[in-house]
Amino acid sequence: MTDISTDHLPLEKPRYLMGVGTPVNLLESIDRGVDMFDCVLPTRNARHGMVYTSEGIINIKNAKWANDHNPLDSNSPSPFSREHSRAYIRHLFHTGEFLGPQIASLQNLSFFLWLVREARKKIKAGEFPDWKKEMVSVLNNRL
Repeated sequence: MTDISTDHLPLEKPRYLMGVGTPVNLLESIDRGVDMFDCVLPTRNARHGMVYTSEGIINIKNAKWANDHNPLDSNSPSPFSREHSRAYIRHLFHTGEFLGPQIASLQNLSFFLWLVREARKKIKAGEFPDWKKEMVSVLNNRL
């Protein structure tokens, strides 16, 4: 539907897409000419333990993170994600501490902002199609 819709929208006007929100959806929509997005997905998913990182998607509630003392995302612009381990954030979720979902939300929002800023740079440099293809494979990776 985005393909069909954007074909009928004026090129000189901003294009807004509401309610579409996975990182892959964002890249696909940017590729189709969408300029702005609005979606609750980054924070909603974070509250349920889904964290988007530079390496892929983490379900922080899974037992496999219980002893992982690596940062949530060492490449994140968010200091919370570089300073707190996956094991600690998992612990916060399992003990019902609100700090866990808050850190996960900050990570997701930070990641999404990084993603669209990087997309803009790649578009300006004429490198978007190759970069998008590479990023889609990373973004579909479930850790």
